[in-house]
Amino acid sequence: MKRVIIIGGGFAGMETSLRLKRLEKKAEILLIHNDDCFTFVPGLYETAAGEQDESNVCILASQLLHQKDILHYRDTVLSIDPKKKRVHTKNIKTIHYDVLIIAIGAQTNYYAVPGAQQYLLDLKTRGDAQQIYEYVSWAISSKKKHQFSICGAGLTGVEFASSLQEHIFSECRQRKKNPKNFSVSLIDAAPSILASLPDKAIKAATAYLKKQGISLLTDKKIRRVTQSRIFCSKESLAYDLGVWCGGLRTHPLIIESSLEYSEKAGERGLPGGGMMVNEFLQSTTHPSIFGAGDCICPKNPALPYVKTAQNAIDQARYIAYNVHALLNGRKLKPYRQMKNKFYCSLGKEMGVFVSGKTVLSGKHIKKKKDKLESTYVDTIKAGKVTSDLYG
Repeated sequence: MKRVIIIGGGFAGMETSLRLKRLEKKAEILLIHNDDCFTFVPGLYETAAGEQDESNVCILASQLLHQKDILHYRDTVLSIDPKKKRVHTKNIKTIHYDVLIIAIGAQTNYYAVPGAQQYLLDLKTRGDAQQIYEYVSWAISSKKKHQFSICGAGLTGVEFASSLQEHIFSECRQRKKNPKNFSVSLIDAAPSILASLPDKAIKAATAYLKKQGISLLTDKKIRRVTQSRIFCSKESLAYDLGVWCGGLRTHPLIIESSLEYSEKAGERGLPGGGMMVNEFLQSTTHPSIFGAGDCICPKNPALPYVKTAQNAIDQARYIAYNVHALLNGRKLKPYRQMKNKFYCSLGKEMGVFVSGKTVLSGKHIKKKKDKLESTYVDTIKAGKVTSDLYG
């Protein structure tokens, strides 16, 4: 029996396993992930801000995959041997594969800023969100003033900042606290927030965040971070809780496994580094290895793969087809990135939608985003697949 191993249980890994099982009845499909939770990452910022319960962003992977006759190992892959087609894990040690799918995502890129990783919190996992939420709850209940600084004003940073500000206002009303004792700042080296989006979207988001009372500190490149201050080019900013929502870098597992990769830095919603893949989403050096999601980079620069959840889901559709084709001696299908749609939440009452040159904003956009994400989570819980997170 042929064995297909999938490393990573995020959007790309989960979606690929479900799709491949529908196509490939004979092969053994094994998903390896170090957590028993499929985390709906776009909801983490609301969980961290206290605006959404953790149960809404976590789905038990083992239970779901078992129902679909997909093996799930809660383990950590330590290394990959592409020549011998083996993966080495912490618990099982060595597992052979016929086809390997790498969907491990990317790691946070601190851009070698001294102190950033040491003193600032991340926002990539359930644990990160829980740690932030617990601090924010403690801060609001305390009698001290607190300054919250979010480093990185891309999609994640902007959504987290707006949700955090709303949570602060809500909690202060309930606890009869003065909201002026708490400040939220967004810091970015770019000349504006959401720098990758069209001007109309930037203007709408900027106006709304300023109305919320969030400080937008743009054109400020962070040079170093200490336990209490963030140092930019010509000034330093005090903070009590700092969260890093910066860029992405290639996962060390790819770097250490003799796979061709790019060191190009990236941000969510933009192309970036990762394992080099061809038009079929195969490793450029090992055709029995495929990749999807934040961990890949196209060999052909004319095919920029934007790092979003919806693209990871779309790539999973192609990979499932191509792995099935490879195992059965059929022709592979080249990947073509879908037209990207971006939804950005600005708290509970406002959202911004971008699709090509179309930019819309308003309360109805936020409602639509919530509905689409809720539908996707329900679809995954039912063990079904979808072609697009945002419709």
